[in-house]
Formats: sequence, structure tokens, C-alpha cells
Amino acid sequence: MRTKARQRPWLAMALLGFAAPAWAQSSGPVSEHPLTFSVGYEALRASSTWFPIGIYVDCGVGLDQQLSVVGEFNDAFRTVTIPSLPTVDLSLSEFVGGVRFSATGSKQARPFVQALIGLGRARGSGNVNGMNVSASSTAAAYDFGAGADIKAGRRSAVRVAGGLRYIGSQTEFYMKVGISFPTRR
Repeated sequence: MRTKARQRPWLAMALLGFAAPAWAQSSGPVSEHPLTFSVGYEALRASSTWFPIGIYVDCGVGLDQQLSVVGEFNDAFRTVTIPSLPTVDLSLSEFVGGVRFSATGSKQARPFVQALIGLGRARGSGNVNGMNVSASSTAAAYDFGAGADIKAGRRSAVRVAGGLRYIGSQTEFYMKVGISFPTRR
């Protein structure tokens, strides 16, 4: 008759053998991938001005299947032309970091919410009477967004997101469309 101490290693190996196929299954487009890189198009509305041209780049490091630490850079551009005044080039930039919580369960889409904090910068430049003039302002930035990564291939997903940013006393609404690439470390 076997002792309990001798039975336990066999029981543990049997349980691991049954659990291994479950570990290999993917729970979504970015499931267990600890590092995700995303890049794409961004449009935003700040106060009463629409910024139709923008880019974003972000990188997330998964702490587990649902929680990631995220760093993100955004830059939006606009040229304003007013009759009898100089043309002004405007840009809004933001560098933020924080956390992203992703839902699990779907193999085709992975919704998420995120809360980020960092710095935002507004810049403007133009030519007045032959003289180049520019100004900028930097302030604390708070970014609250939501979106989803929709599976597009084995190693890629389409990211669709939107949210609100607060930079200083200014509120911005943004929309993003891009592609994300989950990778393994």
C-alpha cells in the first residue's frame, strides 16, 4: 500500500497535465501577452477647435491577464487661417502613464478602460509681419479612456478607443483608431 507522501507527486503531475492545455489557450487578441505596442490615428476636439490630424503611440506591460501598466504619447495638429490675420500652426502633445484594465472572455474583442496621468503641452506658431512668433504652455494631464482591441490576425488587433483628457483647465475629447501588436517578452 502506498503512503500519502508518495501519492502526492503523481496527483500533482496529473493535475498539471490536465491544466497545461488550458494554459495554452488564448482568451482574446492580446490575452497573456505581457507586452503590447500600439500605433495609430487620433482626432480630438479641444474647447471649440477640432484637431483632425494626430498620432498616438502606446506600450503596455501586462502585470496579469487583465491589468497593465501603460505609457502613451499623443500629438495632434491643426493649421488655423483667419482672413486678414496670419496663419497659425497649433499642436497639442501629451505624455502620460498609468493603468489599463482589460476584460477577458471574448476571443474576438478585448474591451478595456484606462486612467493615465502625465504632462500635456499646447504650442502655437505663426508669422506676424515677417517675424516668426511662437508660444507654448505645459500643464498636468489626466486621461480617462475606453476602447477595444478587435482581433485582426494571429499577432495583431485593431484598436478603437475614445475618451476625455483634462490638461490644465482645458477639456479634450479624443477618438483613436490604430493597430496593436501583442508580443512575448
